[in-house]
Parts: sequence; structure tokens; C-alpha cells
Amino acid sequence: MLAIEALSTVDPGVALVVDVHNTLCVNALLRWATEEQKKHWLPRMASGTVGAYALSEAGAGSDAFALQTRAEAVKGGYRLDGRKLWISSAREAGLFIVFATIDPAAGYRGITAFLVEKDMPGFTVGRKETSWEFAPRVPVN
Repeated sequence: MLAIEALSTVDPGVALVVDVHNTLCVNALLRWATEEQKKHWLPRMASGTVGAYALSEAGAGSDAFALQTRAEAVKGGYRLDGRKLWISSAREAGLFIVFATIDPAAGYRGITAFLVEKDMPGFTVGRKETSWEFAPRVPVN
């Protein structure tokens, strides 16, 4: 947190990238990835691969229970079908943690996260959304 606070005083955008990468992506791998996934991804995440957390959707925002992205079991893995929006670092990321519903009838227990590499067939990153600019450090009462 101290590093994020220090970065935020100079460049809040950089702080956000570091926070998403470390807090959402690396911590998720540390907590829930298999040992094989950890061995494969954590060294890369520490040395140049940026992580992105793909939860938000147009109709659901960050409401994980309203996800429309679906995952279907196929030979050798899963096929994901859906769209995510507002993904910090999407253009720079090499690994995406993508949330999808496997079993809608199971409610939140039917949602899982998938590790998706940017070069996987069928995966694309869309156009960058227009950013909003605010006056620097305007006091708000």
C-alpha cells in the first residue's frame, strides 16, 4: 500500500496499473492457481508480463452475479463466449483473468475465473475507450 500511495502522488495512472497487476492479478494467482500455473505465470508476472482483471460487462458493470460471459466445456478445456469492458491495462497485458459463468443455475457458485493469454485464438482486445480528463487537484468541498 505504501508503494501505491507513493506512486499515486506522482502518477495515479501508474499506481492503478501496479495496483491492478499486484492486488487483483498476482494475488489471485497466489491464492487460487494450481502449482503448475504458479510456476508458469508468477515469474513472468514479476519480470514483464502485465496482468489484467476482466470482470466488468456492459449490462452488469462489476456485478459478478449478472455476468453474461459463458464458459462451455469442450475437449481440452473451455470455450469462452462474451465481452468484457473497462479492463485496465488491456492493451499492455499478456495475461487476463477472465470471469465467466459455467452453470447459470448454480448462481455465484457457477462462476469461475480463466487464465487467458493475449495470443490465444479467438481472443481480441477492442478499441480503447475515451478517457476523461479532470482538472488537476481541484479541491472539493
